[in-house]
Amino acid sequence: MGGRLLRATVGLFVVFATALALVVPPFEMPDEPAHVAYVSFVGTRLALPNQGDPAARVEGQGHQAPLYYVLASTLVWLATGDGRLEVVRAENVAHAWHGGARYDVPLYRSDDTNRFPSPRDRLAFYGLRLVSVALGAATVACVGLAAGLMLGAEAGAVAALLVATLPQFAAVAAAVTADDLAQLLAALFAWQLLVGLSRGGDPRAGTRAGVFLGLALLTKKTALCLVPGVPLALAGGVVLGRLDGRAALRLGLRVLAIGLVVVAPWLARNQLLYGDPLGSAMERATLHALVDEKAFGDPWWWTTFAPWTAASFVGVLGWLNLWLPRPVYWGYAGLALVAVVGLALRAARPRREDVALAVAAGFVLLSVAGVVHLNRTFPQPQGRYLFVVMPFLATLAAAGLVEVGRRVRLDATALWCLLLGPLLVVDAVTVWRVVRFFAPA
Repeated sequence: MGGRLLRATVGLFVVFATALALVVPPFEMPDEPAHVAYVSFVGTRLALPNQGDPAARVEGQGHQAPLYYVLASTLVWLATGDGRLEVVRAENVAHAWHGGARYDVPLYRSDDTNRFPSPRDRLAFYGLRLVSVALGAATVACVGLAAGLMLGAEAGAVAALLVATLPQFAAVAAAVTADDLAQLLAALFAWQLLVGLSRGGDPRAGTRAGVFLGLALLTKKTALCLVPGVPLALAGGVVLGRLDGRAALRLGLRVLAIGLVVVAPWLARNQLLYGDPLGSAMERATLHALVDEKAFGDPWWWTTFAPWTAASFVGVLGWLNLWLPRPVYWGYAGLALVAVVGLALRAARPRREDVALAVAAGFVLLSVAGVVHLNRTFPQPQGRYLFVVMPFLATLAAAGLVEVGRRVRLDATALWCLLLGPLLVVDAVTVWRVVRFFAPA
């Protein structure tokens, strides 16, 4: 039953995300113009940007790791024949960034029909968006599989449903962005790491986990939080009795060593070009307009960071200027509260298998720490940065909901069915809100 529920969940996600990919106008997703510029740079120059050279720099996103852009440029080559992707942008002068006085309007004119110089450009652009949808669908499946290893297949389907119907997750999966590939690779890493633990330190699963970890790091720096999570997961496996200390050490060294080998060329390039393997100094120098140091005592963390991160985790679409109806946020707040109550009930009478939930919580805390670290220098209170640990977040939420359901005699399958209706309503409201927001005046 769990497998059928998971397949149905992936299908629902594909419909939801594809609708958003087709109705949201080009470049009305955060940083989408800069991502497209990076893809075109790689496709036309057959080289990576050098942010230290003004003639070889890609503004906005050129500091990012290259894997997504190399793969995306290949698709653009197939569609256009020359690797160049062009989109005509008509600025909306009512928006504050373009001289107007409002932020709650589209960034570009929605009534402009001449957005693509050629049908090939249109094909390449929407091809990239639909590839993102496919990556998102695969991530949803991996979430279900990873959560299923910790909670059981039916509860894993509940975790996948929470992700598949989340408006912000679907919106990111409907955009041209490196986030989608990073999220998939991180989910594949989590799934294979758990497979390795469940099979007593299976070296083949460890090899796959290491490859996915390295590829995730080659895609986006948000995946760095996964590295310290490896020993945490191995310690959990030892406590659960899935493997002994020696097997845990071998598995951990395999995962981390393979991950390092995969990402090493990128780290070496950064060291040679910028004198820093992670490129952090280069980012500060080239994104200086975004630098705004925040002390931990700054009220900004409570007045802006916390509420904006929470709201944009659920769904603040467009360029963080398209809000959903307020009941959507209250509904998710209520769902989160029920999940927390369920986790508290489990903690009151802990079981040995709850060690897996402690490991999941550890990964989430590591990701939160990474987001806080980013915001200390570059204030970007966006919930999507937490999607890299979505398998663990969704597992915790599903565990809490399933526990509450069990107390009222609802099994995981019945809970999936109970959640389906309200969550589909949220998705329909999201698409309706997007269509209304971007409708030509």
